[in-house]
Amino acid sequence: MAGVIILILGLVLGIFVMVKAAGAAPASASGESVQVGKYPYEAEIRASGASNNIDPDLIAAVISWEQRSATSWDPQSTNPNDPSYGLGQVTPWIAVRFGVIGSEADFAQLYIPEKNIEAASRFLKWLLNDEKYALGPAIQMYNEGETNYSDGYRVQGYEDGVMGYYSKFRGY
Repeated sequence: MAGVIILILGLVLGIFVMVKAAGAAPASASGESVQVGKYPYEAEIRASGASNNIDPDLIAAVISWEQRSATSWDPQSTNPNDPSYGLGQVTPWIAVRFGVIGSEADFAQLYIPEKNIEAASRFLKWLLNDEKYALGPAIQMYNEGETNYSDGYRVQGYEDGVMGYYSKFRGY
């Protein structure tokens, strides 16, 4: 009996060490991420940031503001006011536009953290690579969309909220 307990404890400890070493964000019983490193899903965010040449701390800051938390992110979250899904509250048409999902009917794939993070990263890259948008306007446009932004619509506190998380993560 003692040998079985030791074996089980060894397996649990081994799994914990592998998850921590990989930088992955394990899920809690509720499905929300559990922070292991600087922020949840750090490995996925760093990989997407590297492939899209975007600061991973900026990606995490946008997700943190969208999730209204720096540590507890729900990949199953949905905005009831518009069709945006997952960690970065990505709309299906953005994910299609940037080649992350095949069609808007595939919106459920936006609940997969890696796909959602990739869509958010590609959208941020596009916004930041457009020479007419500096960091502040790009952050605002991520939230408001191209049409609303060009019409002068602004969400009070959005840019400041994202920049607050960005400063926090950069100073971590």
